[in-house]
Amino acid sequence: MKRAYHSVIVAAASAALCLPLLGACGDEPVDDAGDTPQLLDTSRPDIDYDSAISFGEDSEGAQDTAAAPDVGDEDSAGEVDTAVGPTCDDGVERPFYCPCENNVQCASGWCVAVDEAGVAARCSKLCDESCPQGWDCRSIAGQVDVTFICQPPVDNLCDACTTDAVCGVAGDRCVELADGRYCGRDCQGDHDSCPTNYECGELENELGQIVAYQCVPVSGSCNCPPGTDYDSDPLHCGGCNKACEYRGGVAGCSGGECFLAGCQQGFVNLNEGDVGGEADGCEYACTWQSADDWPDGACDGSDCDQDCDGLDGSYARGVFVATSGSPSGSGAPHDPLNTINAAIRVAQGDGTKDHVYIAAGTYHERVIVHEGVSLFGGYANDGSWARDLSLYTTTITSSSGISSVRAMDILGIQTTKTVVDGVTVIGGTNANPGGSSYAIWVKDCSRKLELVRVTAIGGNGGAGADGGDGHLGVPGGDAGWGTDASGYDCRCNDYDSYAGFGGAGAPNACSGGRNAAGGDGADAAEGGRCNTGGYWGHASPGGVGGVGGVTLCVVAAGGGGRGEGEGEEREGE
Repeated sequence: MKRAYHSVIVAAASAALCLPLLGACGDEPVDDAGDTPQLLDTSRPDIDYDSAISFGEDSEGAQDTAAAPDVGDEDSAGEVDTAVGPTCDDGVERPFYCPCENNVQCASGWCVAVDEAGVAARCSKLCDESCPQGWDCRSIAGQVDVTFICQPPVDNLCDACTTDAVCGVAGDRCVELADGRYCGRDCQGDHDSCPTNYECGELENELGQIVAYQCVPVSGSCNCPPGTDYDSDPLHCGGCNKACEYRGGVAGCSGGECFLAGCQQGFVNLNEGDVGGEADGCEYACTWQSADDWPDGACDGSDCDQDCDGLDGSYARGVFVATSGSPSGSGAPHDPLNTINAAIRVAQGDGTKDHVYIAAGTYHERVIVHEGVSLFGGYANDGSWARDLSLYTTTITSSSGISSVRAMDILGIQTTKTVVDGVTVIGGTNANPGGSSYAIWVKDCSRKLELVRVTAIGGNGGAGADGGDGHLGVPGGDAGWGTDASGYDCRCNDYDSYAGFGGAGAPNACSGGRNAAGGDGADAAEGGRCNTGGYWGHASPGGVGGVGGVTLCVVAAGGGGRGEGEGEEREGE
């Protein structure tokens, strides 16, 4: 079964013989078909019209002459030489081969386009499979009855076209091929008349009805030669000039289908393996430098990406954290955890992970850094994981603790490189009396610990506690002498009537404490017996020292004074 093609403009069957011709109705001029070079060899001979046309005896009884008629050629006497060909007068119906502009000017009613310099069309004639040399006896498609006329060797086969009229020769159609619209050649009268590398294909209308037979390329294209590999050639994959193209990629073709065979140097396919991941080709411009990629923070774009995985850092060795993450997340870029400590534990439990990548946001937790697990902040929180410390701020803060509030603890980093990079750490306020606040607390670490682009801000400590009691003061000095005892009132029991009062205590040199002065001396004991004669009283002992003050003054409160009374012994009266 012949291959079916579609006509660009399907002409309905009509008895109007001018329809298949180049502008061949009424007084409209015939358009020049032009001369477009083609890739395919149509096996048409190069014809010299003036020497190839023979006007000898043929089916129409025309004269045989060795040369084409030289229309308008006058001899020296000014007469037209009619022996060499037909006379082409404007006032009569012109015979075969006369130049024409429309069908009416020709005796046969056929004015056909020719491929000649200076002549656009010539009159044709009916034929019985025989025409002057160089002309073809071919049928005219689209007629009620098949009509054969002599047609010139105008080679419009595979010329680009928009309508049938552009193809010029009666019966030739503008055919829709895989790579555009091109002129075919009428082969309805002889399906074996097509040139080499062409076949006689069926031309259908929109209803699927066969309206003509046209010579079309066996390759299905007017732009690709026979033998073009449409199965595996990336330039013609599945059809002529259907090139496989991938940005930054190397294209392949298999079974007429394009595929991404690899990436050009300096490009990477980041979504390789994903469904549809080949569609955007090798979209990431990056030059691989090293598999050991530590986030840089101070570089730009793909220059930061040493392993060309699309991340400033390494997807393979990273656990990801975001404030929008989940406590049950896997730590993958698309499924982040929501706390830094949880990510550190995941990294510790996975022998391939040693980086924690933290998206922008504030994390309220006391982070415990472990040796060999590094922390990197400053990543975008939109899922892209782009890193820019000037745009994306990662903050860690904590107010937990009693005697000491710490936002980050780093202990015992001795042998393995451990980095904290691109974070702001803020210690919370410690409201406990005498409590301290640290942003980062570091102990027993070597040079293996690196703090890079880290801002540490300590919080407020608690108020100090009251001081303890002071020591007991030293004894005070002696008190002053008491008053003399009076011996004249022995009938009463008043000490002041017969014994002296104790002296005042010595003052305390330290002001502000409790019991700043020493106690008063004790009152003198009773003088002699109350009889006819009195006795001098004895000195009283010193008072008890005061309680020490709370101040830090070295000198404590004084001791009590020593009371000394003096009695006067009198005789009784």
